[in-house]
Amino acid sequence: MTFKTISQALALMIGCMVMAQPAMAAKQCKLQLKKAGMFYFNKDKAKSSAAGRWEKQAAIKHGIGFSFWSNAKGKGYSCTSTMKNGKKLYNCIAKAKPCKTVAKVCKSKLSKKGMFYFKKAKAKSSAVGRWEKQSAIKNGIGYSFWSNAKSKSFACSFSMKNGKKLWNCAAKAKPCKG
Repeated sequence: MTFKTISQALALMIGCMVMAQPAMAAKQCKLQLKKAGMFYFNKDKAKSSAAGRWEKQAAIKHGIGFSFWSNAKGKGYSCTSTMKNGKKLYNCIAKAKPCKTVAKVCKSKLSKKGMFYFKKAKAKSSAVGRWEKQSAIKNGIGYSFWSNAKSKSFACSFSMKNGKKLWNCAAKAKPCKG
């Protein structure tokens, strides 16, 4: 690689990091897996064996991102023992939901006004609907969900019409994906 190529690649990476800022991470989990380990005279080794085999099964079934026992939810062991040569021989089954951490990526703040309504709640709902549409157009469908957005706020105002308040709101938030 030349210096120019490396510089261009570095500039592209920095540009991407500025455009999409990571936010909080979320866990994505699968259904519970169970896996038995090897027999050991030491209970901790039997547990470790079961967890190791659980990790291998999770990697095969769901991919490497889901294969870390330390990242699993609802972890537990079920151990049994039998006697062999006057000593306890343990066998354990590891049980847990395989999970992986998915980083949320957020874009710059977006604001969108909704329609006018006599009820403030409907004005807010209208603003959210328009915010979601605008976010999808500007950032892609993955960024269009208000429920995933960060730094949410509303700016509402009203005017009087026939003695009643007519509300208009703007929804403001950072669109996030992940």
